[in-house]
Amino acid sequence: MGNILDVNFDWQKLKDNHQCDKVLVEKSTNDMAIAAGQVYRRLIPWVDWIGCAGKVGFSRDYSFIEIVPSESGHSGMINKTNMKNKWFSFLTS
Repeated sequence: MGNILDVNFDWQKLKDNHQCDKVLVEKSTNDMAIAAGQVYRRLIPWVDWIGCAGKVGFSRDYSFIEIVPSESGHSGMINKTNMKNKWFSFLTS
Protein backbone atom coordinates (compact mmCIF):
# COMPACT_ATOMS: atom_id res chain seq x y z
CA MET A 1 0.00 0.00 0.00
CA GLY A 2 1.15 3.61 -0.10
CA ASN A 3 4.50 3.39 1.61
CA ILE A 4 7.39 5.56 2.70
CA LEU A 5 10.12 3.58 0.99
CA ASP A 6 12.70 5.51 -0.97
CA VAL A 7 12.08 5.60 -4.73
CA ASN A 8 15.50 3.94 -5.19
CA PHE A 9 14.69 1.00 -2.90
CA ASP A 10 16.48 -2.11 -4.23
CA TRP A 11 13.72 -4.67 -4.67
CA GLN A 12 16.02 -6.82 -6.81
CA LYS A 13 18.24 -7.48 -3.79
CA LEU A 14 15.25 -8.87 -1.87
CA LYS A 15 14.26 -11.00 -4.85
CA ASP A 16 17.80 -12.34 -5.28
CA ASN A 17 17.94 -13.20 -1.56
CA HIS A 18 14.61 -15.07 -1.87
CA GLN A 19 12.92 -12.64 0.52
CA CYS A 20 10.10 -11.95 -1.92
CA ASP A 21 8.75 -13.55 -5.05
CA LYS A 22 6.29 -10.89 -6.12
CA VAL A 23 5.20 -7.55 -4.74
CA LEU A 24 1.95 -5.62 -4.95
CA VAL A 25 2.26 -1.86 -4.54
CA GLU A 26 -0.80 0.34 -4.26
CA LYS A 27 0.39 3.75 -5.38
CA SER A 28 -1.80 6.43 -3.85
CA THR A 29 -1.63 9.84 -5.46
CA ASN A 30 -3.81 11.20 -2.64
CA ASP A 31 -1.47 10.20 0.21
CA MET A 32 -0.96 13.48 2.04
CA ALA A 33 0.98 11.78 4.86
CA ILE A 34 3.73 10.91 2.37
CA ALA A 35 3.74 14.48 1.10
CA ALA A 36 4.06 15.74 4.68
CA GLY A 37 6.87 13.24 5.27
CA GLN A 38 8.83 14.78 2.42
CA VAL A 39 8.62 18.18 4.15
CA TYR A 40 9.80 16.69 7.46
CA ARG A 41 12.58 14.85 5.62
CA ARG A 42 14.03 18.20 4.56
CA LEU A 43 13.61 19.85 7.96
CA ILE A 44 14.53 17.10 10.42
CA PRO A 45 17.82 15.27 9.74
CA TRP A 46 16.99 12.02 11.57
CA VAL A 47 13.99 11.30 9.35
CA ASP A 48 15.91 11.56 6.07
CA TRP A 49 15.03 7.91 5.41
CA ILE A 50 11.39 8.81 4.65
CA GLY A 51 10.70 8.22 0.98
CA CYS A 52 7.75 8.80 -1.31
CA ALA A 53 7.56 5.63 -3.42
CA GLY A 54 3.99 5.02 -2.28
CA LYS A 55 2.99 8.26 -3.94
CA VAL A 56 5.27 8.51 -7.01
CA GLY A 57 6.47 4.94 -7.59
CA PHE A 58 9.98 3.56 -7.90
CA SER A 59 12.85 4.78 -10.06
CA ARG A 60 13.22 1.33 -11.68
CA ASP A 61 10.73 -1.04 -13.23
CA TYR A 62 10.74 -4.56 -11.81
CA SER A 63 9.06 -7.42 -13.63
CA PHE A 64 7.92 -9.00 -10.35
CA ILE A 65 6.26 -5.87 -8.97
CA GLU A 66 2.67 -5.08 -9.79
CA ILE A 67 1.79 -1.43 -9.23
CA VAL A 68 -1.88 -0.52 -9.03
CA PRO A 69 -3.18 3.02 -8.69
CA SER A 70 -5.27 3.98 -5.72
CA GLU A 71 -7.08 7.18 -4.82
CA SER A 72 -7.85 6.06 -1.30
CA GLY A 73 -5.39 8.25 0.55
CA HIS A 74 -3.00 7.18 3.27
CA SER A 75 -4.90 4.39 5.01
CA GLY A 76 -8.09 4.18 2.98
CA MET A 77 -6.89 1.05 1.19
CA ILE A 78 -6.83 -0.91 4.46
CA ASN A 79 -10.35 -2.26 4.43
CA LYS A 80 -12.07 -5.61 3.95
CA THR A 81 -13.32 -4.89 0.42
CA ASN A 82 -9.90 -3.83 -0.85
CA MET A 83 -8.18 -6.76 0.83
CA LYS A 84 -10.69 -9.17 -0.69
CA ASN A 85 -10.70 -7.64 -4.19
CA LYS A 86 -6.99 -6.74 -4.62
CA TRP A 87 -4.79 -8.33 -2.01
CA PHE A 88 -6.38 -11.78 -1.76
CA SER A 89 -6.46 -12.31 -5.51
CA PHE A 90 -2.83 -11.14 -5.77
CA LEU A 91 -1.63 -13.39 -2.94
CA THR A 92 -3.42 -16.45 -4.30
CA SER A 93 -2.38 -16.00 -7.93
